[in-house]
Amino acid sequence: MRNKNLPIWLFAFLLVGFLFSMNSCKDTTTTPEETFQFVGTIVDDTDNPVPDVKIETYNEAGSIATDITDEQGAFTLENIPANFQDIDVSLVTQGFPKNVYKMKDILADSKYKDHKKLKILRNDTCKGLVTVITKDSASGQLLQNVEVKIRQNGELEAYGKTGENGKITFGNFCAGSFSIRLARDGYKVVESNFTLGENDTLDLTYLMQMYEQENCCSQVNVTVKKDGTDSVIVGATVKLVRVGGDSRTATTNEDGFVSFNEVCDGAYWLKIIKDGYQIKEYEGITFEGCDTANVTIMLKKEVECCGKFDITVKDSATGNALQGVSVKISKEGWAGATHTTGDLGKTDFGALCPGKYFVRIAKEGYKVIEDDFILTECDTISWNVNLVKNSQDTCCDNYLIVLVKNGEGQPIVGAKVKLWKGSELLTYKLTGDNGKAVFEGLCSGTYAVDIIKEGYTSKEYSFGELTCHQGKDATITLISNQPDCCGKFIVSVTDSSTGDALQGVQVKLTKEGWQGSIKTTGDNGKAEFGSLCPGKYFVRLAKEGYQVIEEDFTITECDTIIWNLNMVKNALDTCCNNSILTIVKDAEGNPIVGAKVKLWKGSDLITYKTTGEDGKVAFYELCYGNYSIAVIKEGYNAKEYSYGYLDCEDSKDATITLTQNELPCYTAIIKYKFVDYDTEAPIYNADITLKVGDDTIATGKTTDGGYYVEDGLTAPKTYTIIFSLEGYEAKTITLQMTTCKIYTETVKVKKN
Repeated sequence: MRNKNLPIWLFAFLLVGFLFSMNSCKDTTTTPEETFQFVGTIVDDTDNPVPDVKIETYNEAGSIATDITDEQGAFTLENIPANFQDIDVSLVTQGFPKNVYKMKDILADSKYKDHKKLKILRNDTCKGLVTVITKDSASGQLLQNVEVKIRQNGELEAYGKTGENGKITFGNFCAGSFSIRLARDGYKVVESNFTLGENDTLDLTYLMQMYEQENCCSQVNVTVKKDGTDSVIVGATVKLVRVGGDSRTATTNEDGFVSFNEVCDGAYWLKIIKDGYQIKEYEGITFEGCDTANVTIMLKKEVECCGKFDITVKDSATGNALQGVSVKISKEGWAGATHTTGDLGKTDFGALCPGKYFVRIAKEGYKVIEDDFILTECDTISWNVNLVKNSQDTCCDNYLIVLVKNGEGQPIVGAKVKLWKGSELLTYKLTGDNGKAVFEGLCSGTYAVDIIKEGYTSKEYSFGELTCHQGKDATITLISNQPDCCGKFIVSVTDSSTGDALQGVQVKLTKEGWQGSIKTTGDNGKAEFGSLCPGKYFVRLAKEGYQVIEEDFTITECDTIIWNLNMVKNALDTCCNNSILTIVKDAEGNPIVGAKVKLWKGSDLITYKTTGEDGKVAFYELCYGNYSIAVIKEGYNAKEYSYGYLDCEDSKDATITLTQNELPCYTAIIKYKFVDYDTEAPIYNADITLKVGDDTIATGKTTDGGYYVEDGLTAPKTYTIIFSLEGYEAKTITLQMTTCKIYTETVKVKKN
């Protein structure tokens, strides 16, 4: 073969190909950032799983992962960076304030490592404990898997199911009044109320009655709309859940509508989910026969907490970045967070909700800066701030100590103390176990505080001006605006024929404005109720096989009422299985929500209920007798209706049509309370003059409790109330009545 020279172009081509092949052998892939899966369970203070908690991880770059806990409180978050030192974890759900943790603190906590549980708390200072025990009313056996929901002011506070011992315990409750709802498949729903004092421990026992038969012919119609509008929401997921049983799920159509057919007897609740909206639950659907429930659900837009605030701090003289500057941001309803600037004089805050924020920037040797900014949606607020070194006349080392006590001189825990500088709200703190709130590092200026605590009358106090190196303290006494609830009711129940103590008697106690509490007699036949406020109470004692007893008593102050009762076994002519259904509608035939329906037996008020979205209330297990109702709703004319006599196994229903108040109306009421400005003690025997224009229409005096009451007044009309009493300044109040209702107010009057 003859040698042949390769063309130069071919040589170049082969050389490039060789180099390319050599290069392609090298590893050019980028090593992905190492991540891990964050898995756990969210529980409350007493270790109950908390469902529907939105858990989100984020850092200064934004959101990383989000999940919503299931019914067991479980969550899974994927792709969490292995370098998690700067990652925050937020927990948001109904009944709890927003909880924020550092990921590094969670993973360093040995308790979390052992059990993979993360706690969500209402308030660290609230120590109230509630234990709920459920039993079958016929056998007295403990009931497990009873769904328990506790609400305050309509907001869900606690949720869980009873265990094998028929018991569940909830902790971390603040003092207040609560409603409770118990439901289990095959049993009638139990609804009641209870009041919890500060750091109280309360044991509640409830008897639940099984349904006698089951029909499967009811229907639930649901329409989902945007809150505040009449616009329907398409594609919302609607879940119909039978308490303790199965569930069904459907999606709203183009009319925002979904329907569930062939629904069986029992208690149900709805859960509605739609991206971009807050999850909504609706309770109170109960069927005992073939019926239709029409429900309209209003969904609120989900508040996006996607705002950011970043700040760069420099020395005003040198222009150098300042490291170690403390930057605190706070907001009404949120005590705040504090970050420290790094080497570049920078720090930032993420996942901020809309609202007005207050900023405090402080470093030793420099003048403190206090300012504010407003976030509307997903804004990013950036500040460049120059700190000025202190001159000798600048001082920010003042402090204030606020001690909050009750009328007996005991410290009040959990009182909110708002701190004002001039007309600007700076921050707030909650008093601890010692009743104190301490504010430090305050600059010169004029300061005042507001003290707020549920169950007490709020109070303001001015500390005046702070100049330099000053510390001031004040003891603030809050006066309870609740009557002394120190009454007791003790009942002992025996069999009338044998004289033996009767165990398992259900004792229900109710009062006007309070739906009541139920307790069950123990081995000794006794049941006891404590912390009862003054008023007239209605008592119902029931036990299967015995005649029901219904009576009443009145507590004036700290009375102890003791009853010894004999229960008589049922004769053939005794019956307590009657029922009444009331449907309340307006003149156009639409159901009226929130109407109060009072039930009377003869001349005694037995109880009351409030209509749901279907305008209905039902009363069950009524003994024979004459029954009537009074139906009341603000803006409507009240109405009474008599159901007549119920004998045995009677079931009656009525549709009540309420008409709107026609103006003018003549049933308005004034109920004003006059108290001393400083002590807030009631002022009695003061002269009151009621005028319309120059005409005096009524005169009177305040009662021992400081009240002046006048009824039968005309609206709309403008009234003048004139207060006079020797030793006090005269007081004139103008009251414009627009409709017929009760107008109440507490008026503080200064001494001369």
